[in-house]
Amino acid sequence: MKKAVAKMFSAAKHDAKKEFDLKEDELVVGVASAGIDPERELEYLERAKAEFPDAKVFFNRLPFSVAVHTGPGALGIGIHARPKQLTNLDSSSAELQGSAQAEANVQ
Repeated sequence: MKKAVAKMFSAAKHDAKKEFDLKEDELVVGVASAGIDPERELEYLERAKAEFPDAKVFFNRLPFSVAVHTGPGALGIGIHARPKQLTNLDSSSAELQGSAQAEANVQ
């Protein structure tokens, strides 16, 4: 599983830089899981924050409609560009309230 997770992060970094030409502070990184314990969810979130230290990172659990097909232990990562006008906002911005809620759900 460690190799698969490393490959997912590597692919996300590659796509951000080579496919989309995005700097890290222009990224929003979302990580998700299904059927793993809260401690592993937090580890996954922390790994994403370490891999993308300048990006906005959040965690969410996959919905049951996905989990029934993947089974327990599924992990995912997605990236998208933040709109240019949002790249310089601080952590008190409304944009991050959803991320803070998702992080609170992990704890």
